[in-house]
Amino acid sequence: MPEGQFRSVVDGNVDLSSPGVSVQSEGTPDRVHLSGLYYGGKGTASTVELRTAAGTLHGKLIELPGRPGWGVWYAVAEPAPNDGSRHFVSEVTVRTTKGKVYASISLR
Repeated sequence: MPEGQFRSVVDGNVDLSSPGVSVQSEGTPDRVHLSGLYYGGKGTASTVELRTAAGTLHGKLIELPGRPGWGVWYAVAEPAPNDGSRHFVSEVTVRTTKGKVYASISLR
């Protein structure tokens, strides 16, 4: 693993003053592993939905007790045929327990 691949959320690389969600991916010919950070939204994060070249995916959220306001998410997908686009993921949306948008990112 290259040094510096992962960073702390409190070292200044994430602006925690406004809601956000990040995404990163690693792939093999058989699987695409997707993950990211979510932070700063109002309410309790409950679900994560990804729009991908392979269709809509629902990932899993992890939030540690005692540190509300941010957490991580992950999902696994089968790769899609190469359509010439640079991004497998076009949008990531984290929703609250009431279905409202907690944080979202559009990559296209």
